[in-house]
Amino acid sequence: MKKNIFYIIFFLFLIIFDQLTKYYSELLNLITINDGVSFGLFKGFGGEIYVQLILLMVLFFVLQKTVMPTILKVFFLSGVISNTIDRILLGGVKDWLPIPFFDLKNNFADWYIFFAITIYVLKYGYEYRNNLRG
Repeated sequence: MKKNIFYIIFFLFLIIFDQLTKYYSELLNLITINDGVSFGLFKGFGGEIYVQLILLMVLFFVLQKTVMPTILKVFFLSGVISNTIDRILLGGVKDWLPIPFFDLKNNFADWYIFFAITIYVLKYGYEYRNNLRG
């Protein structure tokens, strides 16, 4: 039970941290509104809120059925939910972190999602490869 409380508190912390950094970045005029997906890609795609909510429900169902470690699920879902909050309130996501060498911006929620997927793919890809070798 204590472990579940930790995950819930950490989940809420990640969402609040992302929303606060977006708020303060907006005060400094660093914000751009992205109606695309992570890292400013596919602008004009996925801005409709009903699409976002359907994707959120599908992702939640898929994550419930996977063997993804809970901490990675927390990172992934907190990123998706924090960006969904922006989509509901603004019709797009507040991006402010510039990506070096690219004309793109992102936010911490994008990095939460990227981190969870990358660690999951690396961990389970490595284990799968080792299982193939015997």
